[in-house]
Amino acid sequence: MLKPAYDKVLVLALATPVLVLTVLLARTPSKGSGAPVSAQFWAERRSASRIEARLTHPEADRYRPRMSAGGCPVAPEPIPLRDLARLEEAGDLSGIASAYALQGEWNQAASFLERMPASPDRDSDLAAVYLARGAHEQALRLLDGVLKAQPKHAQAMWNRALVLQAMGLTMKAADTFEQVALMGEPGWSREAKANAREQRDATMERARRWKEAREATLALVDDPQAPLPLEAARKDPGIVRQAFYEVVRAAPSKERVLALLPLAQELDRGHGGSTLADYVKRVSGRNFTRRGALSREYASLVRGKLNQPDKLLERVLASGEDDLFLGTAQHTRATRRMFSQVVERAKRQNDPWFNLYIEREEAIRETAEGQWWKAEQRIFNALQRCREGGLSARCVDLELRLGILYADLQRLTEGEQHARAAWAWARQLREWDMEFTALEALAAITRSRGDFASSRAYVEEWSARGHVNCVWPRENLAHTYYLDNRMDDARREVDANAACKNEPLSLLFAVNLAELSRTRPKPGDEALLRQALTWADHSNPMPSDAVYARYVEGRFLLDSDRARGLALLRQTITEAEALPRGIHWRARPGR
Repeated sequence: MLKPAYDKVLVLALATPVLVLTVLLARTPSKGSGAPVSAQFWAERRSASRIEARLTHPEADRYRPRMSAGGCPVAPEPIPLRDLARLEEAGDLSGIASAYALQGEWNQAASFLERMPASPDRDSDLAAVYLARGAHEQALRLLDGVLKAQPKHAQAMWNRALVLQAMGLTMKAADTFEQVALMGEPGWSREAKANAREQRDATMERARRWKEAREATLALVDDPQAPLPLEAARKDPGIVRQAFYEVVRAAPSKERVLALLPLAQELDRGHGGSTLADYVKRVSGRNFTRRGALSREYASLVRGKLNQPDKLLERVLASGEDDLFLGTAQHTRATRRMFSQVVERAKRQNDPWFNLYIEREEAIRETAEGQWWKAEQRIFNALQRCREGGLSARCVDLELRLGILYADLQRLTEGEQHARAAWAWARQLREWDMEFTALEALAAITRSRGDFASSRAYVEEWSARGHVNCVWPRENLAHTYYLDNRMDDARREVDANAACKNEPLSLLFAVNLAELSRTRPKPGDEALLRQALTWADHSNPMPSDAVYARYVEGRFLLDSDRARGLALLRQTITEAEALPRGIHWRARPGR
C-alpha cells in the first residue's frame, strides 16, 4: 500500500504535473530511475500529437503524418510522470519540453526550455512555443537568429515557414518550405513540397483573378470586338470598375461608348444606383469630333505609349472633358499639383467613387499642412460612407490611408492595426495591387517600432510575389539592416539599390547612403547622393521631405566639408521650425 505522502503527490499530479515533478523525484525509489524512457513513451507522444511545428529532440522530430481529428477534440492522456522523472534525472530538459510540446501543453514546454542555455536547437523549439501563442514577432526573431548561425537548420526552416504562413506571407512561406523539401528528409520533404504548392497556388490564384479581370476590361481599350467582362464584373466588381473608367475615357466614338452600357449596368447592379450608366450616357453625348482625338491619345497614355503626357494634360484641362482630365492627372501624378481643378471637376462627376478619392486626397493635403486631426476625421467619415455604399476597393484604400496617417504620427499600434485590416480586406477582395501597398505600409510600420525581423519578412514577401520594381525592396532592406546595426548587410543592399537600372533613386536611398558613408564609405558616394536628392526635389509632395533632404545632405557633408554641412544643418533647423507641427518624415509607403 502507498504511503499517504506519496498518495497526496499523485493526487496533485493530476492537476499540476510540472509543479510536482521535483517532489515526485524525491519520493520515487532510486532503483532504475536512471533508465532511459521507453520507445513506447515517444511513440505514444508522437501518435497523439497534432502540432505542425517541428521540434529538435530526435525522438520528437520523427516524421508522423498528421490527419484531421474530426468531431470534438479529445484531450490527450496525461504524460506518465515516472518517464518525465527519468528525463529530468538524466538532465534531458529538451526531452521534457518536447514531450509537453507534442501534447500541445506549450506553457509547460516553455518552462523547461527557458531553463536551458540559448542554442540554435533551444531557440528553434522556443520559437515553436511563440508560434503556438500567436507571438509571431518573437518567433521570427528567434528563428532568424538560428538560421543566421545555421542556415540549413531543418527544424528552424520549417518553423519559419509556419510563422510566415500564419502572418499571411504565403509566397515566402512557400519558398521556405521548398528549401526544406530539397533537404530530402523522409516524410518531411514530401509534406514540405505539398505545403509549398498549396501556399503558392492559393496566392497566385488571387493574382490570376485580378490580372484576368483587369486585362479583360482593359482589352476594350484597343479592341471594340472584345467581349464585355460581365462575369468578372459580378465576381470582382472593384477590379473591373477601376479599369472601366479607363475604357470609357479611351473610347473614341459615341458608338464605342454606348457599347459599354451593359457593363456599366452590371456594375451598377452590384453597387446600387445608376451612376455608371449615367456616366456612359453623359459621355456618349459629347462632341467626338473634338473628344475623339483626345480619347485616342488617352488610350496611348493608358498603355504607356504616350511620349508627352503633360501636353495631353494641358489639352484636356482646356477641353472641358472633365473625366479625361481626372484620368490624365492621376496618370501623370499631377493630382496634388492641380488639386483645386481636380476637386472641382471630380465633384461634377456626381460619382461616389470619385467623391471618396477626393476625400482621400483632401486628407493627404490636410496632413501636409499639419492638420492631422482634420485628416483623421475626414478618413473616418469617408470610410463610413464607403462601407454603406459597398465600394469595397475604395474602402481598402481609405483603410490604408488611415494606417499611413497614424504611422506618420508615430501612433504605430493604430497604424499597424489599420494596415493589417486593409491587407486582410485586399486579400478577401482579390485586390492584388493593393496587397503590395499594404505590405509596403506594414514593412515601414514594423521597422519604425523596432521589429526588424517582421519588417524584413514583409519586404521578402513583396519581392517573392514577382514585382518588377528593383529599388523598393533594396532601399527598405538597407534601412532595416542599418537600424539593426548590420552595417555590412546594409551597405550590400545600398550598392544593389544603386545598380538598379532605369529606376530613379529615392530620398530613402539618400538617407541610407548618408549614414553608411560614415562607417562604410566608397568612392562615388557623393555623386550618388546628389543624384538621389535631385530626384527627391521633384517627387516628394510633403513639405517636410524637402527639409529632411537638406538634413541628409548636411549630415553627409560633415566629414568631407564640415562648414558646408553645418550650414545646411542650421538651415534645416530654421526651416523645420516653420513646418506644421505633428508630422515627422519617414520612409512613406505607397507607390
